[in-house]
Amino acid sequence: NGGIVNVFIPSNSTLYNGPAPQGNVLIDGIVQQFKTQAPYNTGYYLVPLSSSSVTGIRNDAAAQAVNVFPVPTTGVLTVQLPESVRKGAKIQLTDMFGKTILVKENLTNNVVTLDVSHLASGVYLVLIHTPDGKVVRRVVKQ
Repeated sequence: NGGIVNVFIPSNSTLYNGPAPQGNVLIDGIVQQFKTQAPYNTGYYLVPLSSSSVTGIRNDAAAQAVNVFPVPTTGVLTVQLPESVRKGAKIQLTDMFGKTILVKENLTNNVVTLDVSHLASGVYLVLIHTPDGKVVRRVVKQ
């Protein structure tokens, strides 16, 4: 669940002369802090990594019905998917740097479990890739 972030696009980026994305988007990139004094709750900007990293996010009723719990967790995450989201979907777990931790494909059940007990404490993203876009949920591993 995102928000509004200033985006700095360098002139040598493939995004520089491209059209602005419309609607909700997920942008993979590097976040920089240009504020030099506390509190550090403002003053961030995002440098996108590449044009291929801009992807549409589903925000329809079925996508909103996706449930990932418990958050926070110490062991196993449960992902509940409506049938319309599950068909043709794959689930990807990444760290906050975009590194893929695990992928589950060919989903045959609307309830999928992800064992995260071996992971370091921190924030991770559960991305559900569907033919109609992505559904993203942020999770915390304690």
